[in-house]
Amino acid sequence: MRRWLDRRRMGNAHGGQSGGDPWGLLCRCTRQGLSIYTTTPHAQIMLTDKEIFHAVQFVEKLHRFINKLKLPGNNRVLVSGVCFAIAREHHRAIVCLIEEEIFSSAYALFRLVFEAYVRGEWLLRCADDEFVDDFIQRDKEPPKINCMIKELEERNEGFEGFEGFNETENLSQIKSNIWKPSCGWTHTGGDAVRHWITKDGIEPNYKKKDVMEMLSATESIGALATMAISSLSGDKNIAEDILKALEHHFSAQGERGG
Repeated sequence: MRRWLDRRRMGNAHGGQSGGDPWGLLCRCTRQGLSIYTTTPHAQIMLTDKEIFHAVQFVEKLHRFINKLKLPGNNRVLVSGVCFAIAREHHRAIVCLIEEEIFSSAYALFRLVFEAYVRGEWLLRCADDEFVDDFIQRDKEPPKINCMIKELEERNEGFEGFEGFNETENLSQIKSNIWKPSCGWTHTGGDAVRHWITKDGIEPNYKKKDVMEMLSATESIGALATMAISSLSGDKNIAEDILKALEHHFSAQGERGG
């Protein structure tokens, strides 16, 4: 995941479109009248059946790693585990939305995958017992994401019992690469709007390369969230198997979007 995100500036990868300035296109379309298309044109159909199959299979494989896993019964494990589970569900939802070619909604969920994962790590590693209890009982708001990431990186902890892998050591770099575009996708910013502007009017205008890159990043975070759940059980072998599965998945796909 870090290798992919460190070399990608997702704002640059997704910000432009071929054929000139999209806002210029919008102005011209506005003067000339607009046509609205609510589905992706057939010629731009995104993923092949095989690519969708592999994405769905990876979601199901992650689920099998932790299904019915026994975890310690305390509030810290409960709240962090729920955050990781929500990140995993967002991952599954993104795959379903991509399969149905509902791309703007898939993109909108990407930031939420990352946020749920970071919040789970912070609640597990950094929050004190009083905060964990208040979070459950009084809906106490955690710190802003920059503060959570700073605390996690200062602790510099990896998965317990899993030497040589530290999933939180580079969160600030990941966040700096994805945050601005992902906020726009979630809150209907300029980049989200540009993906619906074409020379013909208003219609989805997503590129397969961009969608595949977003999916790959989502799969990486989904795998990290699954590893985090497995680490709550104390079984480091599961986390190792998940990391190997992620590496095999990307290898089999030729490092999609890379």
